[in-house]
Amino acid sequence: MGVKISVSNLSRLITCIMFMLFLASFASASNLDIDDVKVYVDGRIDNGADEGGGVFEVKPNSHVKVVVEVKNTFPDDDDDMRIEDVILYYTLYDIDDGADIEGETDDNDIGADRTKTFEFELDIPLEMDDGKYELLLEVEGEDEDNNDHEDSHSIDAEWEQENNELIIYDVSLNPKVVKCSRTSEIMVKLANIGENDEDVSLEITNGYLGLDKEVNFTLEEDLFDEDSKATKYVKFEVPEDASPDTYSIIARAYFDDRDKSVQQSIGLEVEECTDSSSDSSQDTDSDADSSGDAGDGSSAGNASDSSGSGSDTDSGSSSGTSSGSDVKDEPDASAGSGSSGSSGSRPVPSPMYTPKKDFWDDAKWVFIILGVDMLLVLLIVMLILLVKKR
Repeated sequence: MGVKISVSNLSRLITCIMFMLFLASFASASNLDIDDVKVYVDGRIDNGADEGGGVFEVKPNSHVKVVVEVKNTFPDDDDDMRIEDVILYYTLYDIDDGADIEGETDDNDIGADRTKTFEFELDIPLEMDDGKYELLLEVEGEDEDNNDHEDSHSIDAEWEQENNELIIYDVSLNPKVVKCSRTSEIMVKLANIGENDEDVSLEITNGYLGLDKEVNFTLEEDLFDEDSKATKYVKFEVPEDASPDTYSIIARAYFDDRDKSVQQSIGLEVEECTDSSSDSSQDTDSDADSSGDAGDGSSAGNASDSSGSGSDTDSGSSSGTSSGSDVKDEPDASAGSGSSGSSGSRPVPSPMYTPKKDFWDDAKWVFIILGVDMLLVLLIVMLILLVKKR
């Protein structure tokens, strides 16, 4: 005895099933959307990566800032659909000697059809391998009906190692302010991040102060080897007749047979020495200057000395004004506290919770399930037609 189903009833059945599947797909859809992504590397925007994916370029010890705009896609006529406690989680995979750098932003509430900006910063390790590293961005929140909403997005950080490349990753002065005592010492930290060994010529200059010192050394090519990095301390005297002002002390390193160079500068503040300050200079100047934060010297950027000093000298020879006793690999105790120099290594954010995805977290599963259900409907229809013919 066959089962007879009219065409109209079959049509209603299929329509009902499709409508239920349609509602199910919307029930599992998220109303949080990563709407825009901007990446800044060492203070400059990198347009290689955005909300559509892509790659941004980094180097060892780069500082990265990521700005993410997250949108609540509920229509603005629905006042109740506010998504609360939205958090952006980020994970940069395997970059720190095989370990991840991960963290999360503060939580925020986003109104219907509104956008909020989340941002975080990353410090790329000094020691790393060249290649691509995935940066995963994930946002999570919950609406007032206790429904979860989320979105995720990936971009890549990439370091393409060059044959010859050098960086100065830390500069500091001790002391940063001189008064009656006119002696200071600059600390410079360098690293060879290229594929070849480098003969380096480091020059410390300022034309107004008559400062022109040079030190030569070699850096090996393996970043994971301590011989690829160097810390140099150069002691110098400020002329007694130097006017009170802030002077840009330039550290410039030549490499690749002096065809290339990198530089950083830091401000040295010279104050007037009065009779009253001269009497107590041995006590006050040493204490006050050594307590300054010499580590912030690297924030002085790459400002150039307006005198145009720092001209080339013969490679492999010491500058005529430099003295062997003024250039050392350890700080001079007479120049102030040795602890005033900042550390070259950057702090790595503490590991934080990164949400784990389950079966329903990714929207692509909705379309996969919808396709499978449609296939099942077609199979059922075919079976019904076969039974009807019999």
